[in-house]
Amino acid sequence: MGEQKNVALAHALSNAMRAEIEALLASDDDDTDPSLREARLASLSRSVLRYTRELSVVKVKFYGRDGITVFSSDPAQIGDDKSGNAGFQSALRGHAASELTHQDQFSAFEGTITNRDLLSSYVPMWRTDRREVQAVFEIYEDVTPLLAELSDTQRRVMAGVALVLLGLHAILFLIVRHADRIMQRQLEAARDTLEQRVLERTRALSVAPSASARPVAGLAETIPPRQESGPRVLIAEDSPVIAEIARAILEAAGCRVTFAVNGRLAVDAWRRESFDLVLMDCQMPECDGFDATREIRSLEAGSAAHVPIVALTANTMEGDRERCMAAGMDDYLSKPFNRSELQALVSRWVAPADAAATGGVPPSVRSAAV
Repeated sequence: MGEQKNVALAHALSNAMRAEIEALLASDDDDTDPSLREARLASLSRSVLRYTRELSVVKVKFYGRDGITVFSSDPAQIGDDKSGNAGFQSALRGHAASELTHQDQFSAFEGTITNRDLLSSYVPMWRTDRREVQAVFEIYEDVTPLLAELSDTQRRVMAGVALVLLGLHAILFLIVRHADRIMQRQLEAARDTLEQRVLERTRALSVAPSASARPVAGLAETIPPRQESGPRVLIAEDSPVIAEIARAILEAAGCRVTFAVNGRLAVDAWRRESFDLVLMDCQMPECDGFDATREIRSLEAGSAAHVPIVALTANTMEGDRERCMAAGMDDYLSKPFNRSELQALVSRWVAPADAAATGGVPPSVRSAAV
């Protein structure tokens, strides 16, 4: 945009002052009286000032085809050789060229100016027949206010974009948070529904064991379901759903079930009562299944008591069974388990003929061991 203004100004000056410019070029080529040449320079300077008075132009120069400065609004520059300047060479070939520079100090029409951004344009001046470039204009325009306005506009645009992006981010955040709340409510509703169905099913199993359950192999003949003489099983499990499922399966097989929701309560129950089998969840609050098992084994040390302890864990990684065995557990059952798996495990660890002896040491003996 600035270059177009300078090109238009150069064309206007060449049209308005062509005679004066050509006369000056001619006097530069012959032995014209120096005083006459000075008069022509003064006249041309006044014309340039008249035509550029209301413009942001701060300097005007033009060169002959040889690159010598024929005229400059700064007289000290007349005679300078710009033949090697890339902008001059481009204009001499008929193409305008411009360069934006920052000047700390610059000699202008009205003296020295400071801290300015200037656009210098080299513009060809054609002969009237347009066959050849006759001279080259160099016009300096002060674009400091324009660049300041552009910079201010850019800052406003960036601030506006930042505000828009911030607004979009806030809207997306609210949408995501609302969607997350909806999903959480749906998940909670689905979990509540599932747990309710599981509880209803386990209650149905517990009230009608003979119609829905198969007795534990080897125990059905000697331990009728829900008899007081059945094997005593301690379930240490903090999930009420899994505990209910295990209770329904075990009671259907004739076992008597006691619950503990953490390892500490499981150890306390073992101290108070005799159990034929302990189903121990590995991950529980306060005291996990590993620590509870180690404590029970420590309390059994030095006595004939050894209650079978089976790990209940949702982990299925390699090495889990070894970790359970190292803690003193006797077997390992992965969650979720089904009826046949739990029944097979009980049948493996609770012998029908000596259910009371396999781990059912009286509390008085346990107290003595403690």
